[in-house]
Amino acid sequence: MSESQLSDLFDESIENGLKRIGYGLLAGLGAGLVLARSNMVRAGVVGLSVGVGLGMTYAETQNRFEALSASSEDVPTDAPSTPPTETIQEAPSSNESSMEGS
Repeated sequence: MSESQLSDLFDESIENGLKRIGYGLLAGLGAGLVLARSNMVRAGVVGLSVGVGLGMTYAETQNRFEALSASSEDVPTDAPSTPPTETIQEAPSSNESSMEGS
């Protein structure tokens, strides 16, 4: 993982976070004005909306950082690229073989 990739991802995450928090704020203000009469309830609706935007940003950023770190991990050179596959054949049980003869 290079420093430029990490910096770009961090910058995009900050940008997306500010957008989503802003959208949550606007949606919360609109919903609060339409649905609530009390200022306390309006503040709660706005807070909930901003929290949803912040949570969405956190989840997306966490997934993107994990994907970046997983893609940058090196596979050891002595390890095989694909795991070996083995076929195991089961012998028929005594119940199955006795039923076939009947």
